[in-house]
Amino acid sequence: MFFHFDFGASVLSQWTVYELLSSNLFYDYLKTLRVELKIRRDMCIKILCQIFKDIATWNIPTGGFYIWICLNKPISLEKLFFAAYNKGILINPGNLYDISDQQHIRISYSYANESKMIQGLEELAKIIKVIW
Repeated sequence: MFFHFDFGASVLSQWTVYELLSSNLFYDYLKTLRVELKIRRDMCIKILCQIFKDIATWNIPTGGFYIWICLNKPISLEKLFFAAYNKGILINPGNLYDISDQQHIRISYSYANESKMIQGLEELAKIIKVIW
C-alpha cells in the first residue's frame, strides 16, 4: 500500500521550506510580524473605542489578526454584509460560523493602514446604524 503525505509538493518547495526553517530568517520574520500585528491591533482597538463604543463590545485578542465585535442588538447580518461590501468593506458575519448568530462580526486589522482603518470603521458604524 502507498501513502502520499506531501500532497505533491515539489522537491524545490520542500527544500526551500527546509532551508527557511533551518535558518533564523523565519523566526526573525515571526518576531517582526508579531510586533507589527500588535501595533495594528492596538490601533484598531483605539479606533473601535472612539467609533463603536455606543454600538458594540469586543475583547482584545492576544494573538491572530482579527477582532470579534458583538453588536449591542441583533441585526440582519446579510444586509450588513452586502451594504459593507458595496462600500469596499469586507467583514465576516458571525452567522457564517453559527447560523443563529445575528450580533457578531469579525474584522481583520492585518492589512489596512491607520487612515483606511478609521475610514472603514466609520463607514461600517454608519451602515450598522442605518440597518438598525
